[in-house]
Amino acid sequence: MDKLKRIFRIAISDEEYFYVFYQKLAEKSTNKEVKERFLKLSEQEKGHKKKLEELYLAEMNVNILPEDLVGIDVSEITKHVHTEDFKSVKDMIKFAVKHEASSELFYLKLSELIEDKKTKDVLLHLSYEERMHKELLIEELND
Repeated sequence: MDKLKRIFRIAISDEEYFYVFYQKLAEKSTNKEVKERFLKLSEQEKGHKKKLEELYLAEMNVNILPEDLVGIDVSEITKHVHTEDFKSVKDMIKFAVKHEASSELFYLKLSELIEDKKTKDVLLHLSYEERMHKELLIEELND
């Protein structure tokens, strides 16, 4: 259970990072419509963080052995870069696309280990939202 809680803490930290990341991306955007999209993504990441915190603080009704968590890779979702280190908004978006894809898979794999319906449903919903974020960002790159 300690490893599961550590994984949740990492995911919470990651959602906080991208809440701020999308705010910074919005600040750098000159197009009002694009800026609003990034601010919306930021708020959604804040919502993800809140959902994860609620699960973390709740008595997670899960029966997971530490060895079950071996396949859960948190390395991709912990790659955080200072926004000042990017050369362009396009580079920031490319980074975010990769991250959203990793987060989508992370939440999906974690949900497969969870038997508790409420927790599983939240993780599946987060996976879906991360996929929607990825698609929105890809669309933004193609515009």
